[in-house]
Formats: sequence, structure tokens, C-alpha cells
Amino acid sequence: MDIKNLQDAMKLQQDLNAKLNQRIDALRKDKAPSLDVLLKEKEKSIERLRADMELAKQERDVAVNRWDQRIEKRKAAVSALESELADLKKQVSGRKITDKTETDKKGGRKKKPK
Repeated sequence: MDIKNLQDAMKLQQDLNAKLNQRIDALRKDKAPSLDVLLKEKEKSIERLRADMELAKQERDVAVNRWDQRIEKRKAAVSALESELADLKKQVSGRKITDKTETDKKGGRKKKPK
């Protein structure tokens, strides 16, 4: 059982107290609970555990989905940064080529006399 508030905790405590009182009364009378009572208790326990198991599965799925979303966001950010880096490298290499051709045209480079 997932306890989300005080009322859930109080209900669980009352249920457990009722079961404890039943067992104590049975022990005081020196007789064990009947098989029918034991079967019903076991069935309720199984139902409660199955519900807890399903809740745990749902919580796990939510957590996994959250992590998957974080990973996808990071992948998208990495892809965007990689494309920006590639564009910047192209711009830098284009400028170097442009700078070299402009200096050659202007005569900025002088040949050394031999």
C-alpha cells in the first residue's frame, strides 16, 4: 500500500491493529485461527502485495521514462553543439583561405631576394 497522507497511514494502522487483536484473542482462547480465516488473510495479503508490486512497476516505469527523456535532451544538445562546432570550423577555414588570397592579391607578401 502506498501511503500518501495521514489518512492512509491511519487506515493501515487500524487494519493492522484489528488483525493483531484477532490473533491475540485467538491465542488467549488457546486455539489457532481457523483455516478459513487463515485462507482469507493469505488471500488479502496476496492481493495487497500484488497491488504493491503493480505500484512499484508503475513507479519504475515513470522513473525510466524520466531518465530516457533526460538522455534524449542531452543527445539533442550534443547534436546541436556538434553542428554548431562544424559550422564554426567551416567559417574559420573559409576565413583562412580568404585571408590568404587577399594578402596575395594585395601584394602583402614579399618575396625574399635571393
